[in-house]
Amino acid sequence: MDFELESQLRKLRLQLGSKAAHQQQHAATLMAVEETIKEQNMAVEPASYFAALLTLLEQTEVGPKGLSGTIIYLLSIILPFVSHSTLRAKFATMMAVLSQSLDLESADVALLRSIISCLETVLMAQDAGSWSQPIAQGTF
Repeated sequence: MDFELESQLRKLRLQLGSKAAHQQQHAATLMAVEETIKEQNMAVEPASYFAALLTLLEQTEVGPKGLSGTIIYLLSIILPFVSHSTLRAKFATMMAVLSQSLDLESADVALLRSIISCLETVLMAQDAGSWSQPIAQGTF
């Protein structure tokens, strides 16, 4: 795995002992995802983290203070290390879950920052054909 990503994940794991509840939730969620990856004998690589987090996000109720915000935060860290072909293949799914989470009236700044970071990474990985998909046209 990429050294930069491993360094970021190591810092997150250390936050399990933090006094801040949101940092503890980030660390606990990351560790649960890593345990799932190991249990399913998946390779410990960005694509595995992405798959596990995306599946978890699809199964989680959207809310600014809930687990969805933590998952989106973790995705914002993982996505820059996921291959462009994977991001292109999951474009419609990512746009759907991110746009569902994007509530400008009730979202907090940290969640909006994570959503925008995810959108930036996903959109930059797309080719011209992606923009003709209904999900892209409907979102923007």
